[in-house]
Amino acid sequence: NDKDGDKEKDHASGKAAPVPLALEMGPQAAMVVMNPTTRQVLALVGGYDFRPGGFDRSQRAARLPGSAFKPIVYAAAIESRKFTAATIVNDAPDVYDRWKPQNYEKEEFRGPVRVRTALAHSINTVAIKLMEQVGIPAVKDVAGRVGITSPIANDVGLALALGATTVHPLELANVYATFAAGGMRAPPQLVTRLGDQPVEYPVAVEGLQPDVAYVVVSLMRSVLQEGTAASAGGRLRRPAAGKTGTSNGMRDAWFVGFTPDLLAAVWVGFDDQRKLGRGEAGSKTALPIWTEFMTKALTGQPIRDFAQPPGVVVQRIDKATGLLPPPGKEIGADSFDEVFLQGTVPAETAPAPGQEKSADELLLEQ
Repeated sequence: NDKDGDKEKDHASGKAAPVPLALEMGPQAAMVVMNPTTRQVLALVGGYDFRPGGFDRSQRAARLPGSAFKPIVYAAAIESRKFTAATIVNDAPDVYDRWKPQNYEKEEFRGPVRVRTALAHSINTVAIKLMEQVGIPAVKDVAGRVGITSPIANDVGLALALGATTVHPLELANVYATFAAGGMRAPPQLVTRLGDQPVEYPVAVEGLQPDVAYVVVSLMRSVLQEGTAASAGGRLRRPAAGKTGTSNGMRDAWFVGFTPDLLAAVWVGFDDQRKLGRGEAGSKTALPIWTEFMTKALTGQPIRDFAQPPGVVVQRIDKATGLLPPPGKEIGADSFDEVFLQGTVPAETAPAPGQEKSADELLLEQ
């Protein structure tokens, strides 16, 4: 036939005959969209392959969440009442049994920072120190209560603070829904009716007290206001909370975020655990997908804020020390409003100008 003749001509002329190209599959992505209050799953994206029987990554891919696990650590810290959003913790290098954890910026450390700032900027050293103080069992307990169903290894150690345990995208989305729903845990609702019959699901139970959940949501709001997802907060222009996540070696990129009415979780990665590439963190790879979807999905929808439950108080705090502002400094750029569990507001007042204690002195007093 003509095609065979063309091949022979190409061969005779010394030209290479054309061959079909096998394009390498790029990274995969998964997405879960749900109503955080009812837990109704509104959409699932399992990957780029739409063939029947294809692998549904949204429900079946077991991946490392990286820093997207940190809100669970912070929830345990807030629940313990040993820490508040204003507590100062030292972001500095430390060694744990020959393990020297790094921040995302490798050798960059900020020194004393408030707990709120640490989550907003996803500071690894602080998450580890919080877990060390409250205990690994406490963090595992909170993880189970907010919806982690995948097993956590007994020997995971402090690396759990950085997400050293696998989860499924739907599972992690449901965990964040527990925070968004005021601490109420319930299973995701994938099917609401079978024929004419409604599907009954277990009733929601309290995984976290509403005041603890609210403080954690408030911390996650700072992620979009000033932290690793600030680019999304500027576009969304409504109350929202969430957390970026990047696993070790840039193999998984996550963003899970929500408003009071809508939650979406995004994961990006290779099926064979290859690295995504230099700089392909959750904020660069997963966050833009989340932002694009949420911006369009919420267009024209009413803007609602997260309801503050009983047991939460708002107190003006000195920005540098995390203590009460000195007299005359209650208003201005040196202080700000912070949320606390009732009974955890600091009793001490920050030194007046000229009498300040060093950050090291403040850390020694804790």
